[in-house]
Amino acid sequence: MRKPGVAGLLRGLGCLVVAVLVAKLAWHSIAYPVWVPPKEPRGYALVTEGGSVVDVFLYPDRRAVIRSFSETTFGTETVLAHVGGKIEEHWFGRLWRRESFLWFTGWSWAEEGAQLARLDTEVLARVESAVLDPG
Repeated sequence: MRKPGVAGLLRGLGCLVVAVLVAKLAWHSIAYPVWVPPKEPRGYALVTEGGSVVDVFLYPDRRAVIRSFSETTFGTETVLAHVGGKIEEHWFGRLWRRESFLWFTGWSWAEEGAQLARLDTEVLARVESAVLDPG
């Protein structure tokens, strides 16, 4: 009986890696986990590079209130929206792949314990206000 050589082991390992990648891609193309809203109302605040502040309040009935305030124009925009969506593809650790035009683009690192989601919004109501002369 002949012992497997190093080349045979490497070939077998390569086939295993390819099989795992194909299975992972097939799973992601079949199963799309749906985003579910929080059980209790929850708020988030984002600060942009331009000095704007965006507050997002998510409610259990898939409604969201999104409020944007600009420090430069002193303008406020508030939107009531219906949200839904899906969870992005989680590969391992902090590596995620977001939906993008080309498959090999859209890879990103998320914070530990974070879950990336792509949300679709349908605007139900919108209110804008601005101060034209803050002085």
